[in-house]
Amino acid sequence: MNRTLKSKMTPEIVIILLVMISWFVQTAFPVESFDFFYHLATGRWIAENLSIPTHDVFSSTARGDRWITHEWAVQLALYLGYKWLGISGLVVAKAVWLALAAALLCALGKQLQSPPAWTLLLVATAAPTAAFRAFLRPHIFGWGFLIILLYMLYGNRPQGGRTRTIAFALLFLIWANCHSGFVFGFFIMCIFQVAAGVASLRDGNRFTDRIRSHALPLVVSAAASMFNPNLWHVWQYPFLFMKHRHLFGLVSELRPLATPDFRGGWFISITYGFFAVSLAIYLIRLRHGAARELILFVVFAWLAATGIRNVPEAIIVILPGLMLHGGALLNSLGRQVRPGWIRITSVAALLAAAGVPIVLTGCSLTTGIPIAASEVRHFGVGIKDLNYPDGAVRYLKANSINGHYLNTFAFGGYLLWTLYPDPDVFIDGRLFVYIGRVLNDYRDIMSGAIGLDRAVERYGVTHLVLSYAETQDPSERNIYAQLLNSRTWIPVFWDDVTMVFIREGSENAALLNRDGYRAINPLRRTLSDIDAMIKTDSEAVYREAARAHDDYPRNTGAAVILGRYHALRKEFAKSVTYYDLVLSRHPGTGIVRRQRALVLMEAERFAAAEADWTVLSEANDPDGFTLMNRGICLHRMQRREEAVALYRRAYTMGYRSAELMNGLGIYYAEAGNMPEAIEFWRKGLAIDPDHEQLRHNLERANRMQGARM
Repeated sequence: MNRTLKSKMTPEIVIILLVMISWFVQTAFPVESFDFFYHLATGRWIAENLSIPTHDVFSSTARGDRWITHEWAVQLALYLGYKWLGISGLVVAKAVWLALAAALLCALGKQLQSPPAWTLLLVATAAPTAAFRAFLRPHIFGWGFLIILLYMLYGNRPQGGRTRTIAFALLFLIWANCHSGFVFGFFIMCIFQVAAGVASLRDGNRFTDRIRSHALPLVVSAAASMFNPNLWHVWQYPFLFMKHRHLFGLVSELRPLATPDFRGGWFISITYGFFAVSLAIYLIRLRHGAARELILFVVFAWLAATGIRNVPEAIIVILPGLMLHGGALLNSLGRQVRPGWIRITSVAALLAAAGVPIVLTGCSLTTGIPIAASEVRHFGVGIKDLNYPDGAVRYLKANSINGHYLNTFAFGGYLLWTLYPDPDVFIDGRLFVYIGRVLNDYRDIMSGAIGLDRAVERYGVTHLVLSYAETQDPSERNIYAQLLNSRTWIPVFWDDVTMVFIREGSENAALLNRDGYRAINPLRRTLSDIDAMIKTDSEAVYREAARAHDDYPRNTGAAVILGRYHALRKEFAKSVTYYDLVLSRHPGTGIVRRQRALVLMEAERFAAAEADWTVLSEANDPDGFTLMNRGICLHRMQRREEAVALYRRAYTMGYRSAELMNGLGIYYAEAGNMPEAIEFWRKGLAIDPDHEQLRHNLERANRMQGARM
């Protein structure tokens, strides 16, 4: 009998392990959240000062203002873990924690007598909805506490009045010192206790018994949660987001579920699928006790719809109800199926439950899991490359710059961690420290509503630490328009992530004379801008670009300028070398690949150029310019039929240029169709009357035609 039971359990255990592995692989990815570093910085401050700050100790703009440190315990744990395990060890520990949370959800399904395949399928499918926000930050520990609470509530564990009350109190005591999300947990507990109290009314229980069983755990848990450095302030924190709606435009994770930026992420379709299935099941089971789950669904679905950060919590809260009521429906359906079909259906369901985690694990390890319209996340550890302003930090540390700086919001956490012991940031991820004048001024300065003079006047700002143009948030673009032609703010450092500008003045005159970029402006990035800078003072541009590239090899913007500089001087080998460097780091940069291909064509390296044009034509819908140049390369490689097919395709698309007309004319001339060739050459000269090769070809063709006559 035990052997039979063991054989029945083996497939379930294997699939549970698959689900745990899937959760682990999907939630283990390199650190990419800037806020991770402000949590580390806070943990370091607590460890070194042996106290918990309740007022700002880091910024130059809000020093001494109220700071609700609702995550202090996890921040301290993260810092200690960083010292013992390093960042990669913390990433692994986070993924293990979430894999264990997934296992507890599977165990809860068993407690609720949900069919194993149904439970495992739900937990496996939910993984991407958690993984897309599984950043190495305190909120992921809150997910674990939420699952523990649901296990206690749905599984009625532990049993017994006093023991159960103490267990709830301990959970909320720990949770309230780790993350303010405990407030949502308390709301769930209230719904359960009220529902249980209503049920006890029908059973005729005494009033004192009802108070002891249902009200006392709530009172004791609320009191336990007050044992934290912020007392009742910690209850305010989750609701502050609703009060300050303008934050939603600043922080992407506060934006609604329907935000276009997130379209393409798998978690979106999975979330809507869970919502639709949950609503249908709860409505069907409304007479069988699903009212409690329906209330929870409405509240948390609304939270998820209004803020993307709440999606994982919403799915976690929905899962037990799906196991309970969806499982009851499936069990009822199973009793109506013929015995012969039960085994077949069970095997098929288990195979489906096993297939989902296998597929998701495979995707995470290979092609990646889509989390947004143009972003894919892969399994890994460490820190995401080209994401943090480490080059700017090295520059700031190496040079004593007088005054205070204004930094891009997203950089604040990293600056807190690296500019120790006195980071003096303007703003960082602790948003509610800055609510009011600081946050309003920051938004107005970055959006261009007010000038940089306000920052100078109010905060003594003398330098700027800003994200590079490609990485900036759309809401922060207008400040770059001010800096584009400014003679007051001079760039002294730039790489692929950050730019540092210093305000012209005597206090930093020596540094500006040594490091100031006056011939180059990193914000001038178009080909016409680069050419204009080179033509204005080519030698100064070369010196500054070479210095920027030599000092900070990650500066591919400087490499682009150097590549263009050498191309204009017909130094093709040097130009290609710099373009190769850029493409080795950013292979998807189409404009650089195009310039490289054009240089290769000038150097008559047509095979290499054709390879670049092929990449460009396959990366997206090719334009006529790309098709024409690929055709020219093929033509020069004696692949005439392939070339003319591309010429004709470009011509059919409506592309017109002297070069295209010349190429078509040459093809028809070589094919012996001189009238057609002459017609295309004439069209080409109508576009560019000064095109020497067209004029030469047409004159030669006319002479040949005259000689024949």
